Amino acid sequence: GENVAAPATLETALVISELSAIVGMIQGAHIVEKEGLDVGEYVDFITGYFATDAGDAVGRQGNALVRNDFSGTEAALGTYAAGLSKYLSGHAKRGLNVEFPLAISALLDRALKAGYGEEELAAVIKVLREGAPL
Repeated sequence: GENVAAPATLETALVISELSAIVGMIQGAHIVEKEGLDVGEYVDFITGYFATDAGDAVGRQGNALVRNDFSGTEAALGTYAAGLSKYLSGHAKRGLNVEFPLAISALLDRALKAGYGEEELAAVIKVLREGAPL
């Protein structure tokens, strides 16, 4: 039979994806603003980026999820985690709010501790499947 919950589930998944992208953009605007750069130029840049490069990256990671194959390492999870860690330490010291990236970092750290650092970023799904940390 038809899954009557499917539309609501898909809507929730889309809203979560959109919120994450928007909050990520806002975090980026905070960095740009704090560094004295033009937020308007950043918004113009990020809009184009999401229409092309980021969309391609999301597609690649999404396909890894569909295949349940995280072996392709265009950019390994560990690489993302290391870059984020460097960002967090430097920006927090300069007074930038890093709440959103800290939440992402916690998730990436769980994946690293589980041994997924050499796999695609999409391997984060493995720790999500385990449920919430205690």
